[in-house]
Amino acid sequence: MNDKLKNKITLLLSIITFIIIVLFTITNLLSINKIMITDSLANYMFSHAIRIGEIPYNNFNIITTPLYAFITSIGLFIFDDYLVFLIENIIMIIIILILVYKLLKESTIYYLPVLAILSLIFFSLFPTYNLLCILLLLLLVLFEKENKSDLLIGIIIGLLILSKHTIGACAFIAGILLVIRNRKRLLKRLLGVFIPMLIFLIYLLITKSLFNFINLCVLGLFDFSNKNGGFLRPLSIISYILIILSIYLIIRFKDKKYNKTPLYYSIVSVSFALPIFDTYHFSMFLTVYALFIIIFLKDNKIFKINKQYLKHINIFFYTSYIILLLSLFINIFDYYYTFYTEKKYLLKQNHFKVTIVVGDEMFSTYNELKNKYKYYNQKGNVIMMGQWSKIIDLTTNHKITYFNVMLYGNFGYDIETKSTQLINELEDTYIFIERSNTKKSKNEYSQYYYPAYKYVKDNYEKIDSTKEYDIYYKK
Repeated sequence: MNDKLKNKITLLLSIITFIIIVLFTITNLLSINKIMITDSLANYMFSHAIRIGEIPYNNFNIITTPLYAFITSIGLFIFDDYLVFLIENIIMIIIILILVYKLLKESTIYYLPVLAILSLIFFSLFPTYNLLCILLLLLLVLFEKENKSDLLIGIIIGLLILSKHTIGACAFIAGILLVIRNRKRLLKRLLGVFIPMLIFLIYLLITKSLFNFINLCVLGLFDFSNKNGGFLRPLSIISYILIILSIYLIIRFKDKKYNKTPLYYSIVSVSFALPIFDTYHFSMFLTVYALFIIIFLKDNKIFKINKQYLKHINIFFYTSYIILLLSLFINIFDYYYTFYTEKKYLLKQNHFKVTIVVGDEMFSTYNELKNKYKYYNQKGNVIMMGQWSKIIDLTTNHKITYFNVMLYGNFGYDIETKSTQLINELEDTYIFIERSNTKKSKNEYSQYYYPAYKYVKDNYEKIDSTKEYDIYYKK
């Protein structure tokens, strides 16, 4: 097969793969079961909160720096619905896949099976701020590769910090190390980083949220990492091994003729998993890491494949393509077959913000909670803590609060004091508590902050219950 034909086939298969992965992503996001166990709905909720005029860090905690939420809130000013949020994220995914192709070009054929496997197994393309981070990190490596202006590279690093400060901080270190010996380039990069950071600082000062930001997104990490570290779990150990591999390659190929930029950013990619080494965060790290290692090997022509084996290698990857694409397609077909043949309901009411189809059991749970929520809201204030809080608050047009995402670190440093204080400040409030969360051990490995649920259970009067929630009253 000549190179011209191979490139055309690679481009065609890349386009087909991109389309199927995008469709697969949409399919998974249309299931409320999957949304409720991911961060996707929470990220939409943050964008919606900005849309209705709430201020991040003052009215609610956005968990990280807010660039992603502000970007995805733009479409919601036109039509505030989860579908619009989904479309915005699909556009990001398309840009990510285009950047993958630009970085790999003729070698894309050898990488797409990896991307397809990760999409199939881990659903690593769910809409969260991590999507924007992947996009910016790929753009950063592309600009480094094309020797774009250091000022522009610095701005991208600054935007990355504003998308997720932990990933951005690691990228900042890598970007500085790459030009540390060239003072002129270093100053330009620092200036580039300073521009978006200054704009963000001005925003925090204007909204009087600087202290809250430092407390929630910087100091709060101490409590968050304390309960979510898992630093000696199997996936974390694998991560350390991969990082050691990158460091070894940097030392091994120390000659200036090698472009080691992708290796530096492969180390940065571990920040996608820090400090939560679960399959979802690990898959994002592994996806980006594998891509950067492949870029390094490709750009520096580390491996020279014997022509007699090249034909067999191509057959292997093309076969992998077909199998993986069929697997993705079957998953899509299975979902839509179920969608059109089973009984379903639309959760829709008033200016409904989340238009998703659910089955009988979840619809029954939703209706029971919604009716109880509305009943007690007529008698006083209502706060819900648990998985359903996002959906109920969105569908009943309530504001987003600190209680919608009950995570370690969500209340800033010294979480026990702060969470207790916020609960005690409530007056004439009916508090819905997810029953299963009051039974968890405070030492159990989890993101959820169970002591807050237990505090309400131990200190306030239980007055009612539903299938999944107990209802307490705070005078």
